[in-house]
Amino acid sequence: MRVAMNCFAGVALFLLTALAFEFHELSHHFLGWTVCGHLGTVTFTQFEVAKGCGGGEARVVELFGPVVSMALAYAGALLVLKRSSLFRFGLIFASYFHLRFLPALLGGGNDEVDVVRQTRWLHGSSYAVAVILFALALPPLIVAGRALEGRWKWIVFALAYLLPLPVLALSDRFDLFLAGPHPRFPALASVTWLNIPLIVLIVIVAFTIALLLIARLLAPSDLIIHLVD
Repeated sequence: MRVAMNCFAGVALFLLTALAFEFHELSHHFLGWTVCGHLGTVTFTQFEVAKGCGGGEARVVELFGPVVSMALAYAGALLVLKRSSLFRFGLIFASYFHLRFLPALLGGGNDEVDVVRQTRWLHGSSYAVAVILFALALPPLIVAGRALEGRWKWIVFALAYLLPLPVLALSDRFDLFLAGPHPRFPALASVTWLNIPLIVLIVIVAFTIALLLIARLLAPSDLIIHLVD
């Protein structure tokens, strides 16, 4: 029974991570609507502000997603300090904020690096961005590590830490398959609500329902210690 519960817990964390990732993208989308006055476009992994939106406004919109991700991580940490649970613990890692330093460290691009390069803040250094992001992500990670108990706690921590990587890898393929130039279901991809493809909304609703159903199964194993004894 414990193995089954742990498998359900893993699926729940996967779904929570996917939903947090979509929340990140939608936060860009809706702030862009507010700041720019017009709706841009968004898919599972990409967003664009409306044409004609000023450079300053566009940069604010681009930075908002990372701020939302950081807020999710810190909210999870604050909740864990009150009482440890799978959802609270998982929210710290589902935010993906703890891994946002990696693209900057490897010389790639993300929202933060793009803004720094555009503004020449920090002399446009992606490595400086990586250091700042790594430091900002540490407090929630420390809280998560202290919340775990049992002999497997560091294995659980490592798995949770790396969980966003397969989600992110699958998200790109998912986006190409369902919302790219040649989507698998073109009718659903072409229909939009608030410039959000219908297929994106369907997947978000489906993942939310699945997470809620699994959460009901995990109710008896709410405390993290039950997952790692």
